[in-house]
Amino acid sequence: MADLRRRKEGEAPGTAAAEEASNQSDRRSGAESSDHVDSEEEKLPEEKYVEELAKNLPQGTDKTPEILGQALKDLPDRWKNWVIRGIFTWIMICGFGLIIYGGPLALMITTLLVQVKCFHEIISIGYQVYRIHGLPWFRSLSWYFLLTSNYFFYGENLVDYFGVAINRVV
Repeated sequence: MADLRRRKEGEAPGTAAAEEASNQSDRRSGAESSDHVDSEEEKLPEEKYVEELAKNLPQGTDKTPEILGQALKDLPDRWKNWVIRGIFTWIMICGFGLIIYGGPLALMITTLLVQVKCFHEIISIGYQVYRIHGLPWFRSLSWYFLLTSNYFFYGENLVDYFGVAINRVV
């Protein structure tokens, strides 16, 4: 069956011309498949790009805020850690309570802010990685996707919410 597909019109099967045409198409398909690289078999970037990437990616810090560092300088490291965690636990609980007290709009804005900040972090890492591959418009297209998807998911709800709020005021 494969022989029939490769043969040109007017060539009889088994002739030298048909076999030569078959061999040429086999060579072309082999060359085309060798140029294509699947994501699982992707070539690794060169070492200098990997080192540059490691320098540009943001790294975590282990620094205590200056005010807390001065206030807790006499405590051992273990207790300093517990006090800092306790303080920030209560700050986050109070912040969450304020957001809930703010109502649905505050929840939507908080969700949007967290989503945008997480997306920014992911895009920053992705840009550093894909800069090696030379993808144009990577960041712009990614942010455009975020904006359009948020408009798709939240747009009508916001219009309904503000429509009710405007009608209530008037």
